[in-house]
Amino acid sequence: MITMDDEEIKQYASDLKTFAAKAYPFATKQTINKAAFGAQRGIKAAIGIKFTERNKFTQRSIRVEKARGLNVRTQEAVVGSTADYMETQEFGGQKARKGGVGVPLPTTISTGEGQGVKPRRKVPKGRMKLSKIKFSKTGKSKFKSKKQELFVKVLLASRSGNKFLFLDTGKKKAIYRVKGKGRGAKLSMTHDLSHTSVTIPRTKIIQPATIGVTKFIPQWYKKAMVEQLKRHNLFKD
Repeated sequence: MITMDDEEIKQYASDLKTFAAKAYPFATKQTINKAAFGAQRGIKAAIGIKFTERNKFTQRSIRVEKARGLNVRTQEAVVGSTADYMETQEFGGQKARKGGVGVPLPTTISTGEGQGVKPRRKVPKGRMKLSKIKFSKTGKSKFKSKKQELFVKVLLASRSGNKFLFLDTGKKKAIYRVKGKGRGAKLSMTHDLSHTSVTIPRTKIIQPATIGVTKFIPQWYKKAMVEQLKRHNLFKD
């Protein structure tokens, strides 16, 4: 509930209700819609700052349903996202694995930011995207130990055309990129699949933006009423 104490605003509202009753709902509707679109701009700006965006889908999902009709009591504008995952982002939640391995978490190696950079600010692109990765064929041989298995698989991967390898070391399940050949080959983790679920922290985007526009509503309301008063020749300078 928004309370306005400006006497000038109250007088404008009274004049519109008295002399141009049909104009008053236009002023309220205009104000409500202006606030909704203001919140939309704030949400999109916050997404650009707080989210790692692969594309503009998330920003395009922020929509406004404008207030309609001339019944002031039922006028309502709605601003929010059409993307289901934005609810989890706003309130937090859990992301569970799909299939036999854990939730794929890209590393900063996969995004090109470099080893150990925190926090990750980009998303994997090109051949580093999970959907684009092709794994090396390392056979189904039996190994005496995890150490031997790791050595053989890395050696075979380094000699193949596909330089990506899934390894389960017992402590960690992950996708690695193989660099170099033979015994000098080295591994860089591109995706960690060790966790069966991950906690998505709450990142409030929509609520702060909608609350933030409320301080502008009185001035928008006053401006909308002045415009209607002028349109009906009821405004006196």
